[in-house]
Amino acid sequence: MNNIDFQPVPKRFMVWDKETKAFWYDFGGQNLIFESEIRLGLWLANRKEVHGLDLNRFIIIQSTNLFDKDGNEIFEGSIVEDRCSGLNWLVFIENGEVFIRHRGAVMHYGYISTGTKKWVETNVKRIGHILSNPELMEKEDV
Repeated sequence: MNNIDFQPVPKRFMVWDKETKAFWYDFGGQNLIFESEIRLGLWLANRKEVHGLDLNRFIIIQSTNLFDKDGNEIFEGSIVEDRCSGLNWLVFIENGEVFIRHRGAVMHYGYISTGTKKWVETNVKRIGHILSNPELMEKEDV
């Protein structure tokens, strides 16, 4: 019998604050990324219990575990530019599947990557996020 070395990529999350209209950042100025539901839950519990914040102010954004041509992680709500067509696409997740949308067109993009290898999409560049860059949606009618 073959031994299978199964090590799924953990779910990763970012947090959008509806009141400040910004993603939470770490001390280095990078988006605060939670490596598991447990770490995210502990952070949220701290925000509620210690800081008295209403948790309804937060939107949890899940990673697709896919990366653009420059190695930037693609999250749900990311806007990616297709290098071949020049079109901007909105990334969304539904039932573990990744889709992209431009105007009325919706295409299946793949599945949330669960392998241990980083999946890099060489034809796209992440150019923003729908929450922090809504003008990209209006401009391109994504």
